[in-house]
Amino acid sequence: MGGCGTTAGEGSPSTPVDQALKAEPHDGISDLLIVDLSKNSLTGSLPSSLGGLTGLLKMDLSNNLLQGSIPPELAGLKSLTLLDLRNNSLTGGLPQFVQGMASLQDLLLSNNPQLGGALPQSGWETLAANLATLDLSNVGLVGAIPASMAALTGLRFLALDHNRLTGAVPPQLAQLPSIGALYLNGNNLTGALQFSAGFYQRMGRRFASWDNPGLCYNIAAVDTAHAPSGVVVCKDLQRQEPSVARDEEEGGRKPEASSSVAASSASS
Repeated sequence: MGGCGTTAGEGSPSTPVDQALKAEPHDGISDLLIVDLSKNSLTGSLPSSLGGLTGLLKMDLSNNLLQGSIPPELAGLKSLTLLDLRNNSLTGGLPQFVQGMASLQDLLLSNNPQLGGALPQSGWETLAANLATLDLSNVGLVGAIPASMAALTGLRFLALDHNRLTGAVPPQLAQLPSIGALYLNGNNLTGALQFSAGFYQRMGRRFASWDNPGLCYNIAAVDTAHAPSGVVVCKDLQRQEPSVARDEEEGGRKPEASSSVAASSASS
């Protein structure tokens, strides 16, 4: 482990994550800037000792076999800009303390299907200045999408697809000034989409809301040329056939959130 980061090679045998961290030299560990232990078949729970890496800027533990909840000690990482825990088996919901991590630019938790919980209904303002990427797809979210997420004025990429979200889609999301990709497909959202034709035209396939059987759009407000793909006209909703997944039909999976340690480091 160097003075500014630790990197472990791909294809390592399964190793408990606490042992992987203990195996590194301890001199200057609190001065680490980057921890990249992705794709190492790490097992066990995230150790609370990670909260002691107070100078850390980027943490990538994605693509492992990690379990358990995200430890509250991570709240002490006040300088953290990237937290990538994608493709693990974490549980315990999205921790409230994450909303206080004002330096976060990329929060990537997708494909932790048992994470569960609901989106916080308030408190997003702290993340407004810096958060650009929020990937919470396929994490078992329930409940409604809060309109307060419109406070994330720097957000460029928001993925909430393939969860169990319910209720209406807040029209305030279209007012996010920097939003360039919004994925809501594969939920149980209902009601009429309230976005303008200009929003659909600008977003194109970077807006996805198909596979929400109770969702519709108002043809009086949006012409068919700019209608959201895979969503029925509201007057036809009662006649709608059971929905099927549309990922392949509509051009394949959404693009991966491009916020790996390597990509983020290039812009640091």
